[in-house]
Amino acid sequence: MQNSKWLIINKDLIISSLIVFFILSLCILVFLFSLPLISKEILRSSANITVIPFTNSISSEPLIITEVNLLITPTQIPASLFSINMNIWIGGTGGDGLRIRDDASQNSTTIYVAADGEMFTIIDGPLLNDGYIWWRIKKYDNSKVIGWAVQDFLEKFPSN
Repeated sequence: MQNSKWLIINKDLIISSLIVFFILSLCILVFLFSLPLISKEILRSSANITVIPFTNSISSEPLIITEVNLLITPTQIPASLFSINMNIWIGGTGGDGLRIRDDASQNSTTIYVAADGEMFTIIDGPLLNDGYIWWRIKKYDNSKVIGWAVQDFLEKFPSN
């Protein structure tokens, strides 16, 4: 007799669990299928921008700004670890080498490609151009190789 009581309780428990499972599954499906509709509504929505003209105190005519040109020019080059007459070497090029250029510009002619580990002496600079800091360098063992190089691939000698 007692076994049949547990059997009925277990049957009721199983049926209740299945009903809860189906209801939760249905809720999850409804939520998942409504996501694309919600995201389409968000994408279709637009913002309204209202431009309120500024009236200056000198004139009664409104001042409307139609174009803004922003030009940022650095006033100084950040403090550097390098200086003129400092001995340096090339590093961090990943085997590609560093292009030594005729002028301090990426559009300038490459006059030499220095390999990692080659030694140079800084003879001029720094200059800020093309978003890089440039130094004029001379090859340590060949004074005919003189040009401009980007600071990013110059390394100090440990003795400097």
